[in-house]
Amino acid sequence: MSRSRLNLLGALLATALVAACEDVPFAPKWDADWYIPVPSEPIRLQQKLAPVTTVPPGLPAVTASDTSQQNLAESVGQLLDQQIRSASLIVTLTKPASLQFTASDTVIVARTLADLSIAGATRIVVPIAIASADASVTDTAAITTGAIAMLRQAAASDGTLFIEVRGRIQYTGSAPHTLTANDTIGVRLALLARIGVSTPAN
Repeated sequence: MSRSRLNLLGALLATALVAACEDVPFAPKWDADWYIPVPSEPIRLQQKLAPVTTVPPGLPAVTASDTSQQNLAESVGQLLDQQIRSASLIVTLTKPASLQFTASDTVIVARTLADLSIAGATRIVVPIAIASADASVTDTAAITTGAIAMLRQAAASDGTLFIEVRGRIQYTGSAPHTLTANDTIGVRLALLARIGVSTPAN
């Protein structure tokens, strides 16, 4: 075949491919991970151990719970509008390593106050513990499709979620410890979501 015929055939094939792309447009697709902090409250030991002001060695563990009503930030609401392929809730407990307390907690996130205590309700539940020598500990729980739908519902209505931290707190020091307002165990929550991304063709 002559070079002129090859050039002509190549031009015809290129024209056909362009026409096919115009008839069946396509866009590159990939997944992107989004990390969004969620509002949360610290555990204030002075409140949880009241009326005790000075904690003696060997004090039995105290069972405590703390419930807060939080509004989803605008960034979380925008995230929930996307095509979520999977999601997780990341829970981090922090405290000074010198604060000799242990905490064995369960963090529960629900749409209503009543759902926090209903085992069959759609909730996000993350058990987590921090030892007296720890400064930070993190755990992650996958969010079910039902729980993602619950978060979407919250974002679409009033944006309100209820978060409860319940568990046992115990002092492990060998000398009495006088509680102050600074004796806290920090609780940080974050939503990690994998989003399907598509870039429109030009």
